[in-house]
Amino acid sequence: MRKTYKVIPLFVLSVLCASTAFAASSPTGLWGTPTPISNHPNLFWNQSEINQLRQMILVDQSPQHLVDAYNTHHKGKMAVTPPGNYHSLTTAQQNQNYSQPNVAAAISYMIEPTTAKAQAIKNALLAYDGLVVKGGGIEDGYSAFATTLMYDLVYNDPVMSAADKSAMRAHFNQAAGINNFLDNDDGDGKIFNKEGGKRVEGYINFWTLRASASVLYALCSGNQSRVNFWLDSGWPHDDFVVDGNETGNRF
Repeated sequence: MRKTYKVIPLFVLSVLCASTAFAASSPTGLWGTPTPISNHPNLFWNQSEINQLRQMILVDQSPQHLVDAYNTHHKGKMAVTPPGNYHSLTTAQQNQNYSQPNVAAAISYMIEPTTAKAQAIKNALLAYDGLVVKGGGIEDGYSAFATTLMYDLVYNDPVMSAADKSAMRAHFNQAAGINNFLDNDDGDGKIFNKEGGKRVEGYINFWTLRASASVLYALCSGNQSRVNFWLDSGWPHDDFVVDGNETGNRF
């Protein structure tokens, strides 16, 4: 299923979010077995779809609104390297100054790839890898959406060495475990709502972003167990809850 990701004015990003429709006893593998991506690009678009987009935007120049959106928001954009004090910035600063521009840069590279764009993306990815992993969601300027997209699209470019790819897979593997907030312990019981028989944390939109980030990380991690945790049909495991309370430290 693909949903519109609002900070990206051009393309539809498929943000996979976990459903609360399955009970803890749901059998695993009911819909098959999702696996980490091994044939890049394949996170949001595969190579065939990318070729179609290039044909529409660069050759056919139709539909016009797609061409205009690309030219306005993505054409010529270069990736931005996050600074060492990235985590001292506000979520808005992280998102507006780094995550959004880097998604735009990834799409620019996807449609019109150049070595300079690829190198800038690599530099940004390795800089993110050098930061403390926070989970890629609301606490991290939604960086998961930028880093995984950049990685998936630049994966086959010659600028990315085997060591670079290995480092990023390790980064994503660690990040995919940060938001494992599903737990049997409901704390003081004050932060949960009843939705469809499941106990859901009060700020469900925040948790949805965290879960979405974790899905992307898992798919790029190379770790089957991470993918199983976030995408297996038995999700959401025992309960859809988090330890602590709304003002406490969840991480």
